[in-house]
Amino acid sequence: MDYLGKVSCDHRVGSPVVSYTLLTCPRCLGTGEYGGIEIFSTVTTVSGYNQVEQAIKKILSEKVRDTGYGFDYSLLRSVIDTNTVPAIKKEIVRCIEYLRSSQQKEKARGVGYSPRELIYSIRSLEVNQSSTEPRSIIATLVVTTEAGNSIQVTQTLKR
Repeated sequence: MDYLGKVSCDHRVGSPVVSYTLLTCPRCLGTGEYGGIEIFSTVTTVSGYNQVEQAIKKILSEKVRDTGYGFDYSLLRSVIDTNTVPAIKKEIVRCIEYLRSSQQKEKARGVGYSPRELIYSIRSLEVNQSSTEPRSIIATLVVTTEAGNSIQVTQTLKR
């Protein structure tokens, strides 16, 4: 189970703090909001398939950290063509494997997961450039849970 929520972004990120504009913010990626908990809002929890979908969208929407969590957005800085798409796919696979590995480590420590929440494998992955926004990549992947269910996740990756 995870919390579902959105927080308005102030576009100040990092240590030391760097100020960004809406269009250049690595946290909200131009949406003005990012996933998280807002203290004064109603908190809704998600579990099962929705939790897996949210975890995947979150790791793909955050800039890679020193721990390895997040997507390496430097891959989107150059021209998106047939040479860069395989690198983007490889990075998405790395992110999903990072999530799967983290789940297994937490499970070994005694964290309770439903088989519907545990990522087993990636069934398919497509990466296409957006037809309406050339700076965006649309990633569509299908993951299989340990319960044997398939979950389709579509995430837009923006420069």
